[in-house]
Amino acid sequence: MDFRLSEHEQQVAQAARDFAATHLAPFARERDEQGRFDRHVVSELGQAGLLGGALPEAFGGRGWSKVAFALAMEELGAVDSS
Repeated sequence: MDFRLSEHEQQVAQAARDFAATHLAPFARERDEQGRFDRHVVSELGQAGLLGGALPEAFGGRGWSKVAFALAMEELGAVDSS
């Protein structure tokens, strides 16, 4: 069995990692301490192509594999689990 990530899965993980580093990490502690949820982050996730990954393309999603979706969630959650 081949456990290597596909090129697409690697790209999804990298995109999520980059987004997390630039949009989440600088403000994660502050949001946590204040118990604040910034709704604009959801819009930014959408603009970055990181929303709807698990949904089939027929329903407006990105049609990612389960592995690609898990990688994206892992990268985002490593920086800000909320």
